[in-house]
Amino acid sequence: MLNLQNLGNLLNYDNNIGAPQKPPKLLNVNDYSNWKARFEHYISYTDSSLWIPILEGYKHPTHIYLDEVMPKPISKLEEGENKVYDREKKTLGSITMALTRELFHNFRGYDNSKDLWKALQKRFEGNNDIKKSKRDLLRKQYECFRFLENASLDDLISRFYHLQTELKAFDLKYPDEELVEKFLDALPPRFEMYTTLMRENPKFYEMTVAEAIGNVQAHNMNLRKKESSGRPQIQDPSMYHGTSSITKSSGSGIALFSGNSTEEDHSNGCGGHACYASGSGSGSHQQHTSRNPPATTLANQSVRT
Repeated sequence: MLNLQNLGNLLNYDNNIGAPQKPPKLLNVNDYSNWKARFEHYISYTDSSLWIPILEGYKHPTHIYLDEVMPKPISKLEEGENKVYDREKKTLGSITMALTRELFHNFRGYDNSKDLWKALQKRFEGNNDIKKSKRDLLRKQYECFRFLENASLDDLISRFYHLQTELKAFDLKYPDEELVEKFLDALPPRFEMYTTLMRENPKFYEMTVAEAIGNVQAHNMNLRKKESSGRPQIQDPSMYHGTSSITKSSGSGIALFSGNSTEEDHSNGCGGHACYASGSGSGSHQQHTSRNPPATTLANQSVRT
């Protein structure tokens, strides 16, 4: 079941991102701008000459047949004409293969790559009036950008990067200095003191957006470390180990259960049984339990009797 799920995830990934012999699929029309960028990269990676028919168009060669101008049969194409024809068909095929069945049906009437590409742009990017409206909406979103209640810092950073991408897509460009100020102003109140210190740095106005975000992330990590310093520490193997463990709490400790005993288990004294880590005290004392009591315990019991 897990293998089938992984296979399904892999297929979805290939559909979205594409593969060397497979263009990325336009699965969501609302994601057209991202798909367009991926498709452009795919064409450049596969064969950059495939952009020629999209930019310049394609006109099939003609010849005179029975005193009429007729499209030249493919078998009659000369070497140079055949090369141009193949390039056009590869480009058209790449675009159509990137469309879902429903989208392909909607655009089936276009028989050359340039017209199909323009039709997709017009449908999903809109005309100049629609683009202007989107630009105005994005500009307003930029102006009112701030943190959302109960959202994490990572969520805010992700939204900020997404907003920057959309702004650039609509040719709305802001200098790094302004973007840094916008990001710092959008942070929750708990970062106010730190952002004040950042602004007092002599090199503050030379800071890039990535550097500012990195500094804030590092500060946030330090805050989390201080907040957790006085609390019992809970083991979380997912932080450093890829396999899943069953985590259970027992009193002040945390028990990590493993299905099989390994050399590492024995070296740590767990022997495939529950290994408890104390949640109190400053030491790293570990208490080991086993279904079978140790030999010394049996000996002591026999002495008492």
